[in-house]
Amino acid sequence: VWIARAALRVKARDVPGAIRDLSKAAKLHPERGMAFARRANLRRQTGDPKGALQDYDRALECRRRAIRFDARGAQRRELGDVGGALLDAIEATKSRPDSAAFWANRGNAEGQLGRDDKAERSFSKALELDPDMCMALMTRSALHRMSGDEAAARADLSRVIELDESDD
Repeated sequence: VWIARAALRVKARDVPGAIRDLSKAAKLHPERGMAFARRANLRRQTGDPKGALQDYDRALECRRRAIRFDARGAQRRELGDVGGALLDAIEATKSRPDSAAFWANRGNAEGQLGRDDKAERSFSKALELDPDMCMALMTRSALHRMSGDEAAARADLSRVIELDESDD
């Protein structure tokens, strides 16, 4: 009941009320992760990063789901914990190796840590799964350029231009 009520409050733009309702749901059923995960998302959106991390941790204690690892990793990255973000991205890609977005997030964390070869492999995996992912193409292009592979860098950028022109 409280989770459904929180969803209605979000639709009505009453985020503080939704957070209160999700807190009640979490208190009633602390063994379920859904209330913690949803409250974490709202806390992240409203500028409470520490509260969001605590809720993502609790949600993952209840049930280890790839989407929760990915969300916690994004929050960690925003707080400057790139190592923690990479650990979460690795868990997300282990659980859901078919998600291009998770592979791209892993590549971002690896790149931020200076692991350019691993970042390039992660972006390549993302592009195997979604060849039209412009962000992965642009970032992989930059990695190619930094490694001196101008031909590969140009090929990725050419693909981005093709995709951009096809959107018109």
